[in-house]
Amino acid sequence: CLGIACQGTTSSILRGESLNKSLSVLHEWKFFDYDFDSDERRQDAILSGEYDYRKNYPSDVDQWHGKIFVTMLRYNGVPSSLNVISKKIGDGGPLLQPYPDWSFAKYDDCSGIVSATKLAIDKCDRLWVLDSGLVNNTQPMCSPKLLTFDLTTSQLLKQVEIPHDVAVNATTGKGRLSSLAVQPLDCNINGDTMVYIADEKGEGLIVYHDSDNSFHRLSSNT
Repeated sequence: CLGIACQGTTSSILRGESLNKSLSVLHEWKFFDYDFDSDERRQDAILSGEYDYRKNYPSDVDQWHGKIFVTMLRYNGVPSSLNVISKKIGDGGPLLQPYPDWSFAKYDDCSGIVSATKLAIDKCDRLWVLDSGLVNNTQPMCSPKLLTFDLTTSQLLKQVEIPHDVAVNATTGKGRLSSLAVQPLDCNINGDTMVYIADEKGEGLIVYHDSDNSFHRLSSNT
């Protein structure tokens, strides 16, 4: 059984027993399923291999007001990588709904989201999504990219590809974008935001400037 729990504490130091008491279960699942809009559409997804409940495992989670976002690494059998928890309940638990809609779950032409590995929500009510572009966590399907959504409207604000020479170590050819941190400097329409992406395999740090869409890779030979 998988679940999401929340913690409410009044003390900075908690023992194990009191910590357990402070957790409350928000959602739990036997397996993850999706809101396919109809039973026929769901059955088609199962028969075609688009959906296989055995391949769906959460990668990251974040919350904004009443929405809880859940990402799934894109393995064969995962119909959507970026999702919100819907109010509909299936046999496995609450159904996941692709965010912002099903069109972003399709990636044949690389315009959608392949594999959302990390999420970040900033103080400007924006959702930042790191898309590795990998299928089955190893097979490059599209270039890695960074997407930004306006959470108040669910509209895509920006989608930028991360250049190959930035996404990987030029010397070793290795790279795996593993974490995401966002630092808004100004929430005005022309304000800048700094985005930091760690490359754990290529041993580097990628810095993105939102104002001019520039990427810079920082690394060390030591």
